[in-house]
Amino acid sequence: MLTIEIDPGDGERKQAAEACQQLYLDLKMSAPEAEIAKVETPAIADHRELVTIITALVVTGVKLGVFAGMLEVLKTWLANRPKATIKFKLKNGSELELSGMSPEEAMEFLKQHAAEIA
Repeated sequence: MLTIEIDPGDGERKQAAEACQQLYLDLKMSAPEAEIAKVETPAIADHRELVTIITALVVTGVKLGVFAGMLEVLKTWLANRPKATIKFKLKNGSELELSGMSPEEAMEFLKQHAAEIA
């Protein structure tokens, strides 16, 4: 199991919610065999509208090779949001902040912890 923590950075809550939802959908398309569960904030009023934001995605049932496509989606999402951050967290407490890392470095981290992710 891998938890992907998402912080969309600055911006209006509704825009952040839409950006996080789009990331979730893009990841589902890049790895259709993966089980991806959303962790959302409680609904908060934003300009007379209740808005929830995805704060984490819990990924299970993914083989290591599938992560290459998911990493591309995550890196593209980060490139378009300079103040956003994404962190990988494992059950054993290991974590990696994806911001500023190459896909190769992130893949190496995932390879080192492949048994915990599966």
